[in-house]
Amino acid sequence: MRIFFLGTASASVTTERDNISLLVQSGEDQLLFECAGNPAGKILQSGNNPNKLKAVLLTHLHIDHCYGLPALLFHMFLNKRTALLDVFCPEEEHELIEAQLQSHGINSDMRTYSINVIAVPPDDNRLIYKTAHTAVYSAPANHSRATRAFKILELKTGKSFVYTGDTSPLDNLAVFSANVDLLVHEATYLEKDEDLAAEYGHSTACQAARIADKANAKSLALVHLECPSDCNVNQYRTEAEKHFHGPILIPNDSSSISL
Repeated sequence: MRIFFLGTASASVTTERDNISLLVQSGEDQLLFECAGNPAGKILQSGNNPNKLKAVLLTHLHIDHCYGLPALLFHMFLNKRTALLDVFCPEEEHELIEAQLQSHGINSDMRTYSINVIAVPPDDNRLIYKTAHTAVYSAPANHSRATRAFKILELKTGKSFVYTGDTSPLDNLAVFSANVDLLVHEATYLEKDEDLAAEYGHSTACQAARIADKANAKSLALVHLECPSDCNVNQYRTEAEKHFHGPILIPNDSSSISL
């Protein structure tokens, strides 16, 4: 399994970091988690082909997580995609994503291919997607709007990781992430801004590390950073190391990790 970090920032971007987005290669499957700006271009830059995507999974519909979706869908039409594309979003947001797509003249029939929008219910550890290579499970997170976390299991190797999406720290996410090879947890803020994190439904690096420790995760990646160009990302690692003693990664945009 290989995870490509197409973007690693929070809603506030910098010259080095764009909004959060992950491309996952699991066997023959390619899955996109979140869909921020220029998704097709970033997938191409990673050495992959947008037309080979099996599914797009959105944790929630805040603009920085989904505004690139119409452009991606149109790109695939222009490049003569024929395979069905599944698009997942929280059940509570199903009508909203349909309205977003319709506002761009996009419906389930893209002429060369079809789109299947799938509502994800707020159940713990629910199997929502399975192929010969990959299983994806969902669980509710805790943000300022309906949000899901996703667990991805590569069936052949047994490798697994969880991507939390935007969330305040939750014990149920530690249970959901139990013993994963990698926990990709949002860490929007540093400890000094813990009150802001609580107000907006986000986590600090320390809080993410505590969840990783409770989950007995083998490693932790901190993403969705609120880190302007003049900030030092090593501050996030230093704070997380107080609570989690496994490997802590702070991926850059366009980097990748193999499990």
